[in-house]
Amino acid sequence: MRQIQALCEVALKLSFLLFIAFILSGCVVYPARHVSEPRYIVSVVGGNLSSIEISSSLDAKDGACEGGKPLVSGGGNKYFSEEEYGWVKAAFFVPIDSYKPIKICAVSEDGQKYYWEENIGVFGNEYPKVWKFSCKISSGNFECEKIT
Repeated sequence: MRQIQALCEVALKLSFLLFIAFILSGCVVYPARHVSEPRYIVSVVGGNLSSIEISSSLDAKDGACEGGKPLVSGGGNKYFSEEEYGWVKAAFFVPIDSYKPIKICAVSEDGQKYYWEENIGVFGNEYPKVWKFSCKISSGNFECEKIT
């Protein structure tokens, strides 16, 4: 019983120190509706595709097409997803930039898989609501670029 009480005291002290460090970092957490995952719009030229998946986290395996979010076909060569919203937002007093790994996987009608990934820089306070990508399939290569 005494050990549990000692562990609880240590945990309380550590959580207090983490809270102080969090406050001093200039970060403020408050309830607000915000885009937690932007809308993705991907246009592809040069191939007959059956599906496209996109992953925007480190969870998806490198070079693999599993683990992404399927995009909806908008007709022609455009695919898109809807934005997702969250309710707890963290705002930083100091501008913080980071990189977000974006992974796009396209599967053609004959089963050929194409894969592209890149780390894209984002500002913590100015997270985009829409990310557009223009992709091209040429000679078995799949190349994409962020256009907005």
